[in-house]
Amino acid sequence: MQRALFVYWHVEPGRLDEATAVTQTWQQALCRQHPTLQASLYRRTDADPGRRTLMESYSAPGGIDEALMHTISAQGEAATAAWRQGARHVEVFEALPQ
Repeated sequence: MQRALFVYWHVEPGRLDEATAVTQTWQQALCRQHPTLQASLYRRTDADPGRRTLMESYSAPGGIDEALMHTISAQGEAATAAWRQGARHVEVFEALPQ
């Protein structure tokens, strides 16, 4: 089964632009290190106005293996630490056969 990662975390609205820019720069570097990796960043639009939710997503043609999942988790913790409110939540999903 092909696994994909979805990671969400909260940021103060006044720091959203900075958090977005830093996260996208880190994701681009991560994709250069792992050329088949596809990374995206989303902002939740219906969230509490006192904080914003960002969602990172990661996929690869062969799925995300344990080593890459660990890399994304560890590097992401460090990359987002200055802007995060609370924990970074990592969720793993498997693609269903079509």
